[in-house]
Amino acid sequence: MNREILAGNYRQLKGLVLQQWGRITDDDFRVLEGRQEYWAGEMMEARGIALADARRRSSALRVHTSALR
Repeated sequence: MNREILAGNYRQLKGLVLQQWGRITDDDFRVLEGRQEYWAGEMMEARGIALADARRRSSALRVHTSALR
């Protein structure tokens, strides 16, 4: 479980970097990719779940929240 938490922290950092890079280069898809990566890392850290499951859940969350707008 500690491995998933550490991997989750790494994914969060990677997601934040991708988001900033997307903002710098004005690449909206990179920003969205960064957000997904960040939320996958959040789930990995909080719940200790595997990466594939975290990405699936973050994709479902993104689709659900975009439908609400």
